[in-house]
Amino acid sequence: MSRYATLFELSMHHAYMGEMACPALRLEPLDACRIALARAGLLIRSKGGVLQVLHDETLADQLAELSGDSSLTLVWYLRSSEPSLAGCSEPPLMQTGKLLYLESDDAHRHGMHREAYVTESNFVSLDDERLNAWLVPRDYLLPPLALVVIHVRDVNPRRYRIRLQALRSFWRYRVLGEFDGHDVEVVDSEGRMEFEPLGELQIIGGRTAATFLSKETVPLSARGGPRFALHARSAKHSRALVERLPHASVANTRIEPVNGASSRVTDIYVNL
Repeated sequence: MSRYATLFELSMHHAYMGEMACPALRLEPLDACRIALARAGLLIRSKGGVLQVLHDETLADQLAELSGDSSLTLVWYLRSSEPSLAGCSEPPLMQTGKLLYLESDDAHRHGMHREAYVTESNFVSLDDERLNAWLVPRDYLLPPLALVVIHVRDVNPRRYRIRLQALRSFWRYRVLGEFDGHDVEVVDSEGRMEFEPLGELQIIGGRTAATFLSKETVPLSARGGPRFALHARSAKHSRALVERLPHASVANTRIEPVNGASSRVTDIYVNL
């Protein structure tokens, strides 16, 4: 009777979606990988941003023969069911002339990249021979988010992680409305972030808005994330006008000068 055990497990995480494995990310085997999986009698289980590859314990010797003195190489496309994730990543996942290339290395803590998160150093040129060995013409027209290479050297279970960082930007709140003579301010309920008041600035349509810019960059987040509030302050007391301000969206992010350097700035509009 066949008994299946985990050969390796790979979880995919995106800080924009939180700390848990990201269900929007999935690994899709290349045709050559499907053939290799079938030859080795391996099964795939994929759910909630976690890929498991299982092997038949009764066929361990057969698997060892396939890997031989080197390894059994399994190559996957990294794809997403949420197109916005590519634009919410730091560094950006879709880059002209480059592709994210991740290869298993048991010497690294996470097995797929040296740093805690994917960095620019993990991208390679589209004419890199490591990509040319696997990509087909259609992949250059509609590229995946990444090419992921797993080397199986034995039947000892491995656990790998891919961790993508969320895009960071300066958050600029533009508040429209009447404040009944009160001064207003944006505050962080946890006291970590400060916002600089820029005064009443003109926006599209000729209107003016009380404008506040974060003093540091803030990561974009689909859920959870920072708790910023809008307070009205007078000589005697302070009260919350908006207990939790909306978060930034990548759709409203652009490059602008901040402190003399080109930076990402995200506008967030609040109507009172």
